[in-house]
Amino acid sequence: MAKVVCPYHPDAALIEDYSAGDTICPECGLVVGDRVIDVGVEWRTFSDKTADNDPCRVGAAENPLLSGSDLSTVIAGGSGEASFNNSGLPKYKSRRNMRNSDRVLINAFGEIKSMADRINLPKSIVDRANYLFKQVYEGKMLKGRSMDAIATSCLYMACRQEGVPRTFK
Repeated sequence: MAKVVCPYHPDAALIEDYSAGDTICPECGLVVGDRVIDVGVEWRTFSDKTADNDPCRVGAAENPLLSGSDLSTVIAGGSGEASFNNSGLPKYKSRRNMRNSDRVLINAFGEIKSMADRINLPKSIVDRANYLFKQVYEGKMLKGRSMDAIATSCLYMACRQEGVPRTFK
């Protein structure tokens, strides 16, 4: 790799201006390099948390319980016509592209999280309840039952398995 130096002051320590993307000689002000890319994080963190909670990572976390956890993006629909909602903004129809089983699981996981938040349950119980719901749903064990009732039962069982029993109410 070639080192960038000022042709008039080769021993000068160059200054990098990340906001402008330039490398500047402090002696004469000559811009010796442009289009410098800052590969650092966009913000600083002041926490001692592990990499799992690192805000420098973007995108939704993968959910191993869902089958469609690939990293795909849908840019536009195939019809060519843009549809807009009442406020004039385009409608995004990502739910149409989602598999029905994933849609049911996402709705149930949301309901389980909502119930757990109301009674202040930890994430470990929510995760176990989600896993139990997926097992029940994929096994078609309670076909014809209300999804809310199954989600509630899974949360109850997760509480019992984790040693944090709750009453039926």
